[in-house]
Amino acid sequence: MLGSRIEHAIAHPADFVHIVSHGPHCLDGVTAAVAVARWYAGAEVHPQFANNPEIDDVLGALPPPPAGRAQDLWITDISWRRPETDRHLRALAAAGTRIFWIDHHRTAIERVRRGAIDVPLAEMVVEDTYAASRLVFEHLRRRLPAGARGRGEFLALERLVMLADDNDRWIHALAGSRELALTVAAMRDIDLGSVGLLVLPREPLQPFIQRGRAAIKR
Repeated sequence: MLGSRIEHAIAHPADFVHIVSHGPHCLDGVTAAVAVARWYAGAEVHPQFANNPEIDDVLGALPPPPAGRAQDLWITDISWRRPETDRHLRALAAAGTRIFWIDHHRTAIERVRRGAIDVPLAEMVVEDTYAASRLVFEHLRRRLPAGARGRGEFLALERLVMLADDNDRWIHALAGSRELALTVAAMRDIDLGSVGLLVLPREPLQPFIQRGRAAIKR
């Protein structure tokens, strides 16, 4: 049953999408949101960023689908805690929202292990194989149709994703990953709904990395 729901969701992506991801200071969370937004090329996408103290309030304020439109909700690199958030997400699902959750944090893995998630998810990836950005990217890349709109722009995110994964898992084997993360952290007062989702995927990453290196020297 879950498998059929997943295949339907992938074959019929919504034209109205909410993304709630960890941030805006977190390169991993911002990159995860970038990947989702690029996969939904042509859709109306509404990104929001939240930290752990805010996530339940942000999710609790999400509206049901607009009349006559299909709505998807992606929750990436973060999880919720309150039972009332479960209830609100169940209500959204009952109203026609398809909910996708991808996370790599130990707290999320433990909640799934305990069976503490009471939400009818269309799809879920909760594991610590990679950081959330790479989990999202690899997951969506496997489901990207050959002739999909925006396919090239989505696949061009791979370097950004690998840098985010390298930094978030503290590997630091890729030059520039730490600097890029520091740059995003320094941009916490900027609206990354526009900057992160539109600028980072399309502009060369080197200027962002150089800003981070300058910040380290200071």
